[in-house]
Amino acid sequence: MECTASRSVAVGTVAWALVLLTCVVGGCGRAFYRQQADADAYCLVDSKATNPHWPLDDFTIQLPAESRMYDPFDPDFPPLPPDDPHSHQLMHCVYCKPGYPCWHANGDTPYVANPYWESYLCRDADGRLMLDIDGAVRVARLHSTDFQSQLEELYLSALDVSFERFRFDAQFFGGLGTSFTADGPARPGGGGQSRSVLAAGTAPASSGWRMNKLFATGGELVVG
Repeated sequence: MECTASRSVAVGTVAWALVLLTCVVGGCGRAFYRQQADADAYCLVDSKATNPHWPLDDFTIQLPAESRMYDPFDPDFPPLPPDDPHSHQLMHCVYCKPGYPCWHANGDTPYVANPYWESYLCRDADGRLMLDIDGAVRVARLHSTDFQSQLEELYLSALDVSFERFRFDAQFFGGLGTSFTADGPARPGGGGQSRSVLAAGTAPASSGWRMNKLFATGGELVVG
C-alpha cells in the first residue's frame, strides 16, 4: 500500500511539473511579448493619426531590406555584433570573475550596417546611379537615421501610453502556493521509510485572490 501511495505521489508530481513547464514555455516567449508590444503601439498610433492635418499611414518601425539600417537576423535571438576587443574582454571576465557565459549563443556577425543595401540601388547599363528629385527624397528618407529615430521615439511614446492605460485597468491577482515536505526514515510512525511530498495549487480566495484598480483622482480600490 505504501509503495502504491508513493508511486501515486510521484506521478502527481510529474504531472504538475509538466503542466507548469507547458505554461512557462507557451506563455513567456520573447516573440509573444514583442508582438504584443507592437500590436499595442501600432494600434495607439493609428488611432491618433486619423487627422487629415497629420496623416501617418502604415506606421511601422520595421525597415525594408533596401535600407542600410535593415537587420536581416532574428529579432528575438540576434547574433552578437562586433565590439571593441579590449571592452569585449570585460564581458567575459572582470577581476577574475567570469561573466555571462552565453554572449555568443546566437552566433556572431561582423557587420553593423546592412552589407547588401547597395545591391538594391537602381543603376543604368553603365553602373551609374540615376536619381531624380523624387528618387533622391525617397533614398534620403530610406537611409535617414534621424527619421528612423523619430519613428522609434513615437513607438516608445505609444508604449508608455499603453502602460499607463494598463495601470488604470482592473487587475486581478491569483495566489499560487507550492510546498515540499521531506521526511527521513527516523520520523515517528514512518516504519523506517523515507517519504517526500510536493504539493502545488492555487491559494485560498481569502488570502490569495484580489483585484486592484486605480482611479484618475488618485484613489485605489483593493478587493480581496
